Amino acid sequence: MALQALNNEGIRAKWVHLPVMNQRVEGLISLFFPRLCQACGSGLATGERVVCTSCLYHLPRIRTRNGQDNAVARHFWGKVRVGAAAAFLQFNKGKRVQRLVYNLKYRKRKDIGVFIGHLFGTELCRLDGFQRVDAIIPVPLHPARQRSRGFNQSVCFADGMSRALGVPVDNQLLCRNRPTESQTRKHRFERWQNVHDVFTPLKRPANRHFLVVDDVITTGSTTAACAEALLSLPGARVSVAAMAYANQL
Repeated sequence: MALQALNNEGIRAKWVHLPVMNQRVEGLISLFFPRLCQACGSGLATGERVVCTSCLYHLPRIRTRNGQDNAVARHFWGKVRVGAAAAFLQFNKGKRVQRLVYNLKYRKRKDIGVFIGHLFGTELCRLDGFQRVDAIIPVPLHPARQRSRGFNQSVCFADGMSRALGVPVDNQLLCRNRPTESQTRKHRFERWQNVHDVFTPLKRPANRHFLVVDDVITTGSTTAACAEALLSLPGARVSVAAMAYANQL
């Protein structure tokens, strides 16, 4: 069923971007190639995109009023100098957010990252600490991992944020200079060791405010390593934003 649904979405995508489109044709296409909510798998109604209205309402959003003092920001205290930090959703195993992240990363539903990134970007516009950002920096994948996966999910999230914030994405500034082992089964200290000195700036812009974006923050080790590399640039300031925050992993 999952494979058939994925094929349906791919076939449908070739039709919905035709220049001439009306509700009757849209309904006919939906009959044969239904659009599914990427959080719960139910059919999307007319006007719904990526996530159904019910899931959108029930997504566990993290309400943040202060970018310098919240659960995500505290992850970086004493580790790396991050100006502001925030995440959009609370990650819990087996729930809607995990399904969104899984479909984004492993079923290559790039539209999930763009959709969530745009939603979060509209909120960050009003949050202290995220104004006057010069560039959005997606956490890089190692070239071998990116070739294997075919894309970087953090770039999709960054693209959505870019549209909302009006800030360009720079996915050429940082290089992941060596592959790293999966962080999933590592303890907190092992995660920090695993990504130590793994990122290198390829350019040296000065006096910039960078917004580092990632899909899920757990210990924050990978994101902190990116921030540390960027802070080696002259006059750099770094803030952090993530699609989800998993404080229980």
